[in-house]
Amino acid sequence: MTKTIDPSLSDYDILVPIFNAHDDVRRCVESLLRHTEPRHAIYLLDDASPDKKIAPLLRDFAANHAHIKVVTAEKNGGFIANVNRGFGLSRRDVIILNSDTEVTSGWLDRMDRCRHSDSKIGIVSPLSNNATILSIPVLRARKTWMPGQPDDIAVLVEAHSERIYPKIPAAIGFCMLITRETLDAVGFFDPEFGLGYGEENDLCLRAWAAGKHSVCCDDAYVQHYGEASFGHVENIGERRRRNAELLDRRWPGYAAAVYRYCQANPLRKLFEQLRLSQAVRPDRRPHILQVIHNYNAPGGTELHTQDIVERTSKQFRQTIVFPGAMTAWSDFCEAPAKTGTRAVVLNRINTAPTHRILDQPGDICNEAVEENFRQFIAGGDYDIVHFQHLVGWASLRLPRIAKELGKRCVLSVHDYFLLCPQYVLLNAAGERCHKARASASDEECLRCLAAQRTAVRSGMPAVGEYLRDRESLSREVIEMMDAVVVPSQFVCQRLLGAFGERIADKIRVIPHGVNMLARMGQRKPARKMRVGILGSLGPQKGLRQVIEAARLLKDAPIQLEVFGNVAPVPEWSSLPVKLHGGYRRQQLPHLLREMDLILIPSIFDETFCLTLSEAQALGIPALASAVGAIPERVADGETGFLFSPTTGKALADKLLELSAAPERIRKVEGRSENSKSRPWTRTRKITPNCTVIFCMPPRRARPGRLLRRPQPRLAQSGRKISHESRTTPA
Repeated sequence: MTKTIDPSLSDYDILVPIFNAHDDVRRCVESLLRHTEPRHAIYLLDDASPDKKIAPLLRDFAANHAHIKVVTAEKNGGFIANVNRGFGLSRRDVIILNSDTEVTSGWLDRMDRCRHSDSKIGIVSPLSNNATILSIPVLRARKTWMPGQPDDIAVLVEAHSERIYPKIPAAIGFCMLITRETLDAVGFFDPEFGLGYGEENDLCLRAWAAGKHSVCCDDAYVQHYGEASFGHVENIGERRRRNAELLDRRWPGYAAAVYRYCQANPLRKLFEQLRLSQAVRPDRRPHILQVIHNYNAPGGTELHTQDIVERTSKQFRQTIVFPGAMTAWSDFCEAPAKTGTRAVVLNRINTAPTHRILDQPGDICNEAVEENFRQFIAGGDYDIVHFQHLVGWASLRLPRIAKELGKRCVLSVHDYFLLCPQYVLLNAAGERCHKARASASDEECLRCLAAQRTAVRSGMPAVGEYLRDRESLSREVIEMMDAVVVPSQFVCQRLLGAFGERIADKIRVIPHGVNMLARMGQRKPARKMRVGILGSLGPQKGLRQVIEAARLLKDAPIQLEVFGNVAPVPEWSSLPVKLHGGYRRQQLPHLLREMDLILIPSIFDETFCLTLSEAQALGIPALASAVGAIPERVADGETGFLFSPTTGKALADKLLELSAAPERIRKVEGRSENSKSRPWTRTRKITPNCTVIFCMPPRRARPGRLLRRPQPRLAQSGRKISHESRTTPA
């Protein structure tokens, strides 16, 4: 036993529960001596450690430091009994500090400042590398490591912290400051939790019930090496399970509260800043944030974004963010991506839509998503935010947030989402809509939308109110962009018709490119004409017309084959149509080697049609619907064939016509072999144009002129843009 400590000399009693783990104990106490003023008492609570090295180590610390007291149990009672003994010895505010921790400079002063920031605060925990919801820089990660020593990490945390001291469902037991007032109000750890696990959560929840908050001190950092005191416990997994069940019975809303905290993650900005600080060498390339609805998927928007990211990766750093499903309890998590590119998923549960349209969230405002997005961008060093698509995000306010944070914004238009929530512009009967945009003053629009949206939960606004607010926000999205990239003149005209001539100076017409694919060459004549259909075949892509045409062509020398996902309809089993399932773009040269024709039977106004580019790149003639931008890209009978997609009979008649005149197909094939007349664009050819958009402010167009923007000279010459010739993004 050591001498008694004068209570007036300390502000806190630091309780260090100990069981074996000699090296951890030494490191912990030595860090306390380095970084803690001696006015704070330190109680070394030895739970009858059998390790012969522990007792002399503790005696040595006490003999040399008057503010250290050793308390040794006669027999091992477990973590809860050990800490409760320390609670009983003290009459001051206390700090529980695991023996497998290492404190850092200023740790206690910062926790004390946090504690006194609000009289309702009763319990405080700092950030750490291994502290579940307070782990940095990855939420709920175990034993994450950042470069540098603990003191170096603490300096970074303090430098970036905004001291928001967020409320947390429960503090983390590795390091907990607990006020004496709180202990007097709710008592000590409950022995019913046995040797440990869950007891600190229970105490914090009792404190919340008594009006005492648990918070995170987000400018303090304590390294946690991990569970040294529990390494000897037998059947620890079973004990944890039993204690978790006990906690759930007592506090049935606790798990949901933890999940809600993780969804919101008020420390996301700090997490992102700490992640940036880990870079060994600063990367001075401009940083683009690509905002999209999905990424690792075979859709046209996703493939185009992947191409742009890959082709501009030398000039720009790239991060992709999109909403998606996740198993982790978090606001965001990392997704697979190619080396040098970061892909991040927003927890899709956060979108929580009130209604859905085309199976996508229909909401235009979502405070939870907007705050997630704001924190994510604010913590990064993004120069440009490129909005590839806003569908699925349940908010049209994201561009406003990016602008408020001083980012340059670019919008790429892939469909008609900003014109109408029915983003392929088909009415309730599945027919093309020729209106400029959905309007709250148009009765047809109100009836159409009411028929196509599905309520998910309470709070769905009335159709008229919803459309009125959506019109306003859609216009705001367009008008606050620095540049709007469209893939065709058709889309340019649709935007101008919807939003007026004043947005003309923002619009840049840049066709989508496609990576080079191995060309097929001319195929040998076969008994049947083989016709391939690429991509997902749904209603807007001409599903019904294809089924009707297939029925009419049962006895014709024509074989229809679908490469991609198809809607599950019972007719497939009785039709002479081969279904090949999904594919990767790289497989197309092999899969389509025997195809005579590629069919694109879309019934909606295509904005560009990437599958048309793929067919043209392979040298396979395409038969495409004469809708939207397709007539810009296909000269009927010269670079492909066009037909009216009104009925399946019209499609069947066109296929029979071409089957009877194979020389017409061979003529188009021969024309596509001539590189000077290729109707498609390679991705590498459009890369300089995209680079110009990212790096230079939009040029003012002449009033009233709607012509395609001339290609920059550097793009025509194929030269790379030098650092000197770029303008740093605003």
